[in-house]
Amino acid sequence: FGFGGSLVDVGAGPCSVVGNHTDTAINCTLDGNISDPLGWLGVSVLVPGRGRSNSSSWRLMAAVESLAPAAGSTNGGALITITGRLLDKILPGADGMIVSLAGSPCAILSRNDSRIVCRTPAGPAGNVTLPVMQDTTVPDSAVFHFSASHTSAVSEVSPCLLYTSPSPRDS
Repeated sequence: FGFGGSLVDVGAGPCSVVGNHTDTAINCTLDGNISDPLGWLGVSVLVPGRGRSNSSSWRLMAAVESLAPAAGSTNGGALITITGRLLDKILPGADGMIVSLAGSPCAILSRNDSRIVCRTPAGPAGNVTLPVMQDTTVPDSAVFHFSASHTSAVSEVSPCLLYTSPSPRDS
């Protein structure tokens, strides 16, 4: 790799060579327009005057960085924001879910490369860890707390009368 002008391909696209490289190491940076799906991608280097290297592989993974807010009602309905990188590339698991809490889907309201907003399902009081999604790194700190203290209570409904209009058969 010690020859100048080397080109690196990762998956279906180029990887921009950065810094100095040696006969045994080359560094490159993927731009933000990655068209490949998450998972294992082929890596090869084209060295001027020598040709293409043998192919190696590298794993492209999404990364969850944070989850907020960290607590919500046991009855569900809280909006949570998951931030990270390449989140728009996460595919549904075998169960059809992209994000789940306590084994139930967190309904996706919006999603892009850097964030997912979803509405929490109901869950038992306590902490649940955001499960590891396919080809995604999730920190141990990605915990949501289903809390009874975050659950509103309806104590009274007033007035307690129900008015109905007569049906045509009642006339």
